[in-house]
Amino acid sequence: MADSYWIKRQLDLLKALEKDEEKVKKRLAKLYLQDAQDLEREIALYYQRYGKDGVIEFRRLLENADPAQKEQIWKAWESFTAQNPEYAHLTPQRENIYKLNRLEAEQESIRLRAMESAARDEKIITAHLSKISERTRIGTNIRGGAFHKTLAEIASRPGRVTAADMSYYATEFGVRDYLITDREKMAKYLQTDFAQGIARGDSYRTMTKALSERLQKVSRKDAYGIIYTEGTHVHAEASMEAIKADFTEYSFSTYNDDKVCKICRALEDHGPYKITEAVAGVNFPPMHPYCRCRIEPHVSDWDKWMDDYVARHSATKEEAQKMAGDFQ
Repeated sequence: MADSYWIKRQLDLLKALEKDEEKVKKRLAKLYLQDAQDLEREIALYYQRYGKDGVIEFRRLLENADPAQKEQIWKAWESFTAQNPEYAHLTPQRENIYKLNRLEAEQESIRLRAMESAARDEKIITAHLSKISERTRIGTNIRGGAFHKTLAEIASRPGRVTAADMSYYATEFGVRDYLITDREKMAKYLQTDFAQGIARGDSYRTMTKALSERLQKVSRKDAYGIIYTEGTHVHAEASMEAIKADFTEYSFSTYNDDKVCKICRALEDHGPYKITEAVAGVNFPPMHPYCRCRIEPHVSDWDKWMDDYVARHSATKEEAQKMAGDFQ
């Protein structure tokens, strides 16, 4: 089956999707750099307000935060949740905001920044996943004619990334939950780093360098993990959607290189699997974070398949033979 038209098209499609993936990664990398620069400016103002000679005495941060700073944090949360109501449940209670000391106020500000980046990244990543789904469905549309279109034709087709698509991937695929969990974790890292740095008497330059590196490293790792893993899931799901009307089984397929794990290799060796029994993480990609595997339609008896194809679609024998030839 390695020389079938289907496989060649799948590999070409994956190459095209990898280019899209690189564009998204570059865009996010620029945004994380901007996030780090914004955080650096905020920390600079913090040192100017409470520090002396580039250092802050820890005891000063245990004093009650300025009312204006508390009000600013509350207003920022209100503005954020007004624009992103799906994140409203993360908003701290107003009375708790007004109990913050100076250190806690800055830590809450860091947490808010993390949630803002989660909401922004959700839109970028879900749009990317929607595009993967759309291009995969077009590129593997067996009976709609798109299966035999060139990749250039597929790429030139206007995108149909709707609000419903993005909501589907944000909720059903858990992108929003993943990002919130990861950014909460990142915020705790930054909050702890900040508090410990102040306690050590770190200078402004030492502090900003450490926080900037942490923010960019964690953000990239978390977002890229979602892009790779859920990208694999979306591609496999869209491929399944394209083949399930004409096939009952599928094979699990790896990249067949030295990066393939034992789990995926075993699934490839022990197929085929029933389409009705496909479960992501059990016998359907992705099997693990950064999984790169895909699926292929499987047929044990092609003569019977062609007879069924003719009956299902009122097709000619020649049409059935042509379609079978694309997969054999």
